[in-house]
Amino acid sequence: MGWAFASGHRRHLQRGGFKSEPAPSAAVAQSVVNMVAAGLQSLPACKQCELSSMGDYQISRVRQCIEDRLREPGLSIESIAAQLNMSPGHLHRLFRDQLQSPAQYLWTRRLDACSRELLDARRAKATVSEIAFGWGFNDAAHFSRSFKARFGCSPREWRRQSGGID
Repeated sequence: MGWAFASGHRRHLQRGGFKSEPAPSAAVAQSVVNMVAAGLQSLPACKQCELSSMGDYQISRVRQCIEDRLREPGLSIESIAAQLNMSPGHLHRLFRDQLQSPAQYLWTRRLDACSRELLDARRAKATVSEIAFGWGFNDAAHFSRSFKARFGCSPREWRRQSGGID
């Protein structure tokens, strides 16, 4: 309500609807500023405003995009950047101060999801390859090597050691 009033009042003043001396005009201008400030204070707080910087907000958007599309085999840095209307270079720059690149973050999230699913008794009949492909991997051998590098054992050994599922 305050926004519409202030905006309309500003347009009225711009069209010359108020003719006066400089001192009253300054008082009117200060009143408009006060109304705008009051309008801003009445807006509800949002989570985005709580983030420490625009970079943090953009990184959270990238991470959410990855989470939402984690199972897509064709998910790439380029497709994430395109969805978020940023260049792949900008996406990489956002992650410069993070512990992982965007691609490493994507792979880590997929590997972690696979590790959890390998231990899920409800998925005991699913093969390791089915689980890997279900989380966006498209090469079983590459998945197994990546899994072993992250967890220190093969996916099959992980499953066997952690619950007797083969």
